[in-house]
Amino acid sequence: MKHIPTFESFLNEEKAERLTINASLWNGRTPEIKKSSRETQFLFFSGEVFGGKYLNFLGKPSNVLFVIEHPINGDKLYIKVGYGSEDDKGNKLYRVSIGDSVNVTIDELKADPKGVANKVANNFVSAKKYFDMNFAPFDKRAIFKIEKDVEKPALELIDFAIKNI
Repeated sequence: MKHIPTFESFLNEEKAERLTINASLWNGRTPEIKKSSRETQFLFFSGEVFGGKYLNFLGKPSNVLFVIEHPINGDKLYIKVGYGSEDDKGNKLYRVSIGDSVNVTIDELKADPKGVANKVANNFVSAKKYFDMNFAPFDKRAIFKIEKDVEKPALELIDFAIKNI
């Protein structure tokens, strides 16, 4: 049976906010380190992707970020892409992962940083289905176009993590 879209679904699609994610969102930004008793996180926040008068998450402008989690006394690293926002004190927080993480050892990361960055970027591009989202309290939908050049900020964070591990 062929799916026939309703007029309401057509209107929702037309009203959706279309946003592009590409490497330029990270231009001029630097990765950060956040340490806790359990792990070290290497975070690389983009510029504001959605927020302001259109879309936001918990009332704060949101960013896309690359995250490398390094558990204390662990050899495995977990590289994720997600989105985050600031708390009331202006601290940047990692909120939600998009798609699956890429798991590598420290040795693998050091041996082939470009290959790992490419894998992270491909994982992010293929996880797009998790990134088209509805913001129920705001009655808005966001549809994201993710460009393949996101390998550049992923590699920048990987290089930063290698220097600080």
